[in-house]
Amino acid sequence: MELNIQTFEPKDLTAVTEFLTYNKLPASDLTEDNIQLFLAYDEEELIATIGLEKHGSSGLLRSLAVKENYRNLEVADKMIKGLFAVCESQGISDIYLLTTTAEKYFLKKEFLKVDRKSVPFEIRQSREFRSICPASAVAMHRQVESSVIKGSKDDLEVRRTS
Repeated sequence: MELNIQTFEPKDLTAVTEFLTYNKLPASDLTEDNIQLFLAYDEEELIATIGLEKHGSSGLLRSLAVKENYRNLEVADKMIKGLFAVCESQGISDIYLLTTTAEKYFLKKEFLKVDRKSVPFEIRQSREFRSICPASAVAMHRQVESSVIKGSKDDLEVRRTS
């Protein structure tokens, strides 16, 4: 399946907020400057999102969600691979995330559980970390390494159709 990947623009806010809310993910800070969101479409239908909150050479993976009837089509895998390639191109060497529901999935993607206190200070100070995600969310980490990533930034090649 070929995805039409677009970058988030302010006009997308309502649709993305509804999509994330439906998927029980936070959507209150999507327009902050250090957050990049990528949206996957199947024709006109929003089917997946993934985001990156940048903090120096580290990033916080945000808002990975895939519409239910697309979940067994490796859409999430393609979004993650593309995001890692974007991270590499932007000099981000470590990715962290918080999850309440997808720990097993991310363990399969070579993320490791970490103590929340070991997460870089800048990320711990983010709204996502301090107040949006519950304290019960599991913190996870993975290094961004060329030899580990089997994708390319072309996986998240942005095609804007206006």
